[in-house]
Amino acid sequence: MPLRIVEPNLENVKPELHGLYVKDATSGLYHLELSDLKTYVETHVSPVENELKLARENERRLALSAALRNANVLQDVDDLLVQRFEHRIALDSENGQRVISILAEDGTFLTGKDSSGRATIDDLVKEITAKFPSMFNGGGTPPTDIEDPSRAPSKSDFKSEKERAAWVEKHGLAAYQALPTVAAKKSIARKSDFRTEKDRAAFVNTKGLSAYNALPD
Repeated sequence: MPLRIVEPNLENVKPELHGLYVKDATSGLYHLELSDLKTYVETHVSPVENELKLARENERRLALSAALRNANVLQDVDDLLVQRFEHRIALDSENGQRVISILAEDGTFLTGKDSSGRATIDDLVKEITAKFPSMFNGGGTPPTDIEDPSRAPSKSDFKSEKERAAWVEKHGLAAYQALPTVAAKKSIARKSDFRTEKDRAAFVNTKGLSAYNALPD
C-alpha cells in the first residue's frame, strides 16, 4: 500500500513506518514528514536496492561467462568479453522463473527462436564469436568429440550403448532415427580435419606420409 501524505490514523500504516508520521495537535491528523522519509529511504531502502543491483550484475556475468566457456573462449579474454557484453543481458522473472533476454546496443529487445520469441544468450554468444573469432578456440565452435554423445553425427559413432541411450534420452528417438548410419566422409584439407587417430593412420597408409606432412595444421 502506498504511503499517503495525510492519514486520519495509523491503522493502515506498517508499524515500522509509524515514526515517519507526526500528529497535528489541531486537526488530529497524521502528516508524513518528507525529510524523515528521505532519511528512511537512504538508510533502509537504498542498501537493499544496491544489493539487488549487485546480485543481478553477478548473475549476468556468470550466465555469460558460462556460455562463453561452452563456446571455447580463450581463458585470458573471458573476463574482457564479459565486461564488454554483460550490459546486453536483461534479467526478469515470469511465473517464479528467471527469464534472460538479449538487448541490442540501443537497448531494444532482440527477437530470436526462443519459444517466447526472444533472442537467447546463445544468440548473443554467436554474435560475439562472429565479431571476435580469434578469441575462441576453433572459432567459437563447441567441441565435436564423440566422447560427448550429444555431438554424434551418425549412429556408428557411438562407442557404447550407454552413450547411445544418453543421446536418445536427451534428443529423442525420432532424432536418433534421423541420424545417418555412417557419417559422411569429410574431405581432408588439413591435419586438424582428422576426427580420430585411426582416420589419420588410414590416410597415411593410403596417401603416404609425405602427403600427410604436406597438409597444413
